[in-house]
Amino acid sequence: MRIPFPDRVNPTHALIFATILAAVQVFEGTDPFFAGCVFCFILVATVAFNFTGGLVYPSGAFVFFNALFTIVLPCVVKAVLRQPADSNLRSPLRTVEVYLCGMVAMLAAAAFSRRFRPRKAFIENMLPKESLRAAYIGSAVLSIFFGFYLTYFPNVGAGSFSSFLQQANRFPVLTFVLGVVYTIHRTGGRRSISIPLLCMIIFTSLNGLLSFSKELFLTPFFAWAITAALYQYRLHWINLVSFSVGLYLVVTFMVPYAAFGRSYVIPGVSPVGVSVYLLTHMDEVREGYAEAFILPPNVRFYDQNLGLLSRLEVFSVDDALVDVTDREGAFGYQPLILALANGIPHFLWPGKPVVFFGNDYAHEIGVLGDSDDSTGVSFSPSADAYHEGRLVGVLIVEPLVLMLIFLVLDSVIGNVRLNPVGLLTTILVSRAASEGALFGNISIIEQYLFTNVLVSWVCAYVLPVIGSAFTKPRSSGNGTPPAPASPLLHPVTSL
Repeated sequence: MRIPFPDRVNPTHALIFATILAAVQVFEGTDPFFAGCVFCFILVATVAFNFTGGLVYPSGAFVFFNALFTIVLPCVVKAVLRQPADSNLRSPLRTVEVYLCGMVAMLAAAAFSRRFRPRKAFIENMLPKESLRAAYIGSAVLSIFFGFYLTYFPNVGAGSFSSFLQQANRFPVLTFVLGVVYTIHRTGGRRSISIPLLCMIIFTSLNGLLSFSKELFLTPFFAWAITAALYQYRLHWINLVSFSVGLYLVVTFMVPYAAFGRSYVIPGVSPVGVSVYLLTHMDEVREGYAEAFILPPNVRFYDQNLGLLSRLEVFSVDDALVDVTDREGAFGYQPLILALANGIPHFLWPGKPVVFFGNDYAHEIGVLGDSDDSTGVSFSPSADAYHEGRLVGVLIVEPLVLMLIFLVLDSVIGNVRLNPVGLLTTILVSRAASEGALFGNISIIEQYLFTNVLVSWVCAYVLPVIGSAFTKPRSSGNGTPPAPASPLLHPVTSL
């Protein structure tokens, strides 16, 4: 069994799936117009995905994960639970129309990017093929060093070196990506995890405990999964069991621990002491997390709380935002304008404002108290575009913005099979595509793209030098990852 990493979806299979889902929705009491829009959404998403070239391009990953988390997964879960897909919503028909128009915008952006992206991406030749092992070790060394640095010299404000380092530190993710690639090649595809990688997982988890970062807990799982999928690694039963058990423990215990502990303070007690206290009082942590981070009952998609599945869907908050827009009017394009201006670095614009409109939107839909100015809620790009400019925002502004994002990402990152360092962008896009809002996704081609290119350059020219100081020389054959035509890269799968 292998994790699929397709470059296209079979249109016939998509048509069959969309037809069955629409029929089940109507049978369960869903409005036929809603079910019809879901049907059209899936077919348009299929065409857009195939236009981009699939998951191997950042634009394809954007289309895939947007479709998966906004419509496909939530509607499939509701169908399985025998709940009408348009239940528990304020304005379901308008919201599904917005999603469909947004996917049409992605189709236009996909066609534009495919037409104008260059044949050779900017980072395509930056992978140090002859010294992959040294680069992997060097990345691990920098991960450990920066982990200790950020623990003892935390972020002290926007524009500081710690703030920059916190944004630019992509080395934990890079370590897992390079480590999996190297291990798969070194063992001829028999293994994907090595003892050094397990040690890095332990270190990253300990760092997550002290910094209360759920990202550090989740990073090893998603970095391993997406890299193993890219290289068509054949899964063994131990992989499935370890991944399932580890992900369950992280989602059930560590994510509440990180979210609750970030704002938990015990006077006179060090962060280590706070961490020990919370780990020994997990019932209190989970209860506090449930009270603080569950949306009110007037914003929900399923009839009951489904844990992780409830946290993955954005339909309910998007629906609330669309309803507010229809009742109170458009918000305006200030979030998008400020997001574009946010690309100017702090040293050129010391007083640059912080873009945090997720908090403003959350107040508008009534899920935050009046005094809460620090909590944000995630919305999809299409819902944000509609809130900023209604149909003009979705049909004109969103396509233009996505054309820019897709073209820049595909031109700089390109095909991740030719440089797996590009998976850092794929991992980032996997959540931003459905939860990053339109203004938030601008940051992908600003600070995040800059840091990923910087990491690619460091990976090519600096990490091998650092890694060579900590490793004994080996033959160059052990350090070279499989080329695109390698037997380890099986023929691209289609769905």
